[in-house]
Amino acid sequence: AQAVYAERGDYDGIVITHGTDTMAYTASVLSYMLQNLTKPVVLTGSQMPIDNLLTDARNNLYTAFSAVDCRIPGVSIAFDHKLIRGCRAVKVRASGFSAFESINSHYVGRVTAMGLELDETMLPRITGPARFLPQASRQVFLLKLTPGVDPSIFDVLVDLGYQGIVIEAF
Repeated sequence: AQAVYAERGDYDGIVITHGTDTMAYTASVLSYMLQNLTKPVVLTGSQMPIDNLLTDARNNLYTAFSAVDCRIPGVSIAFDHKLIRGCRAVKVRASGFSAFESINSHYVGRVTAMGLELDETMLPRITGPARFLPQASRQVFLLKLTPGVDPSIFDVLVDLGYQGIVIEAF
């Protein structure tokens, strides 16, 4: 995040290649650490190595470069002909090319025969100058809520020093 923020002025946009298992986490934290970016920061990766004849890496890179070319502001993930806001992306499949989805939100864009088609309503709102927020708390716990969870788990998490709890529930 610090390097992207420091170098953003020298480039039209920044493409970051990343492993897929933690890419959504990185995109999300970058979305909060790098605020009001007017330039694109696009993460991408692949399900198959780039030297494999059937790889998805090239198309994912093409989508990422298209996002830079179209000047899509903020942090996003380019994967499987889709462009997803960094704070909305989640990996939903360990195999297959459609590994990432946009949760409770439309895609920023899709690659079609017409090119990169954008949903302008999904572009981030720029509310001031770009800001770098270097202090991301590590004291946040993800609790997957399931039937029968003992409510005293919250007291235990507070006693362990957690400052926030993200509850994943249906």
